[in-house]
Amino acid sequence: MTFAKFLFSLPLTTLACSFEGVAKFAIKSEFKPELLDGFWFEQSYSDFAQIGASCQTLSIAFDESTEALSSNFSVMYKSSPFTIVENYKSEGYRAVYRKSAKAPHGIPGGSLVGLPTAVIGAELSATGSTYESVSFYSCIQVGPVILHAIEIFSRSSTLDEARLSKITDSGLATGIPIPKSALIRVNHTACGSESSQSLLLV
Repeated sequence: MTFAKFLFSLPLTTLACSFEGVAKFAIKSEFKPELLDGFWFEQSYSDFAQIGASCQTLSIAFDESTEALSSNFSVMYKSSPFTIVENYKSEGYRAVYRKSAKAPHGIPGGSLVGLPTAVIGAELSATGSTYESVSFYSCIQVGPVILHAIEIFSRSSTLDEARLSKITDSGLATGIPIPKSALIRVNHTACGSESSQSLLLV
């Protein structure tokens, strides 16, 4: 699929993209960001920024003093692995963040682009000590339209279709303007150890 075809297949709207706007989609139950700490495997997504990516993983660290999240988002592009440092700054609403990426090689301005982002789903483990799955919704305005993205992660590299469908349906039930058909499944079975040996872009 070409970039143009992929772009036109993305959910586009003219609705406002703001922190207040995404807050209405955020998780309604008690949210404990510290339970996001640790390693995650992406299971499904609709995100223009991931065109051509595979073997996506995420490592999250929670800063109690600022309530911010920092993460290393690692992917494979063809045979080249690399990692982008992402920062999630709390924006005063429950489970709502300003998501920005650190520009590679110290290039200034990377943090100037901040995506309104909400945690729209987080599934507790049986013990309640961690989250077993998490779903993020983000948006960005490009000219007169809004691009929407959803990312679904789990602790395990494999997730059966029934459980993923349930998690997806729960996230979409918040009302985010993304159809289920737009999501792309991630297959980690072909990901070797090289996917974790990523080039860190700093």
